[in-house]
Amino acid sequence: MTAVEQPQKKRSYVSSLRAEQAEATRTRIIAAAAACFSESGWSGTTLAQIADHAGVTPQAVHLSVGSKPALLMAALGQAIGGADAERPQFERALFHDALRADSTNVERARAFAAAIAGIHEQAGPLFEVLAQAEQTDPVLRRRRVEIKDRRLDLVRGLVRASGRRRGAPFDRLVDVIYALSSTSLHNEFTSRGWARKAYQNWLTDELIRLLQAR
Repeated sequence: MTAVEQPQKKRSYVSSLRAEQAEATRTRIIAAAAACFSESGWSGTTLAQIADHAGVTPQAVHLSVGSKPALLMAALGQAIGGADAERPQFERALFHDALRADSTNVERARAFAAAIAGIHEQAGPLFEVLAQAEQTDPVLRRRRVEIKDRRLDLVRGLVRASGRRRGAPFDRLVDVIYALSSTSLHNEFTSRGWARKAYQNWLTDELIRLLQAR
């Protein structure tokens, strides 16, 4: 090994190690943010609180992830799908079996209910925090609208795949399924002691009934 190669390899190793440490710190901060937001809500959570929970300084929180809105969105993304959650194809892949043209309506209902139940279980409390935050933060208000629009588009895809055509009955069915699969309704069931499997089975049965009705 030449004298030139040695420092280059050492710098590469140090750089890689620093990148891994920075990513580990970021992951820890996002997990701390999720815990703090879920426990204290939007207004009750501060960067200092998140920093203390993560074992870092408030400056490190800001440099690693960003502002309070950025922390909430990062926590939501991590809960739903980690790094993949921000990719456009992520939701389509998650709901792939529900949107397939060759799925039966029973298969479609089961797949959609399973995907929705998983999202709600992982991120239900954080979606509630986002609903609180949008009241005072215009950026988060726009993000929540985007999320709701994407879910509405998925429900439209589900109904379209079931063979329904555009028109008043189509739109009414979309609205009913959109409401039945909402985070707020899921959280109501959870507050009543429903486990994920009970909620998922209930939603599956409702979707089968709605999709197969003519």
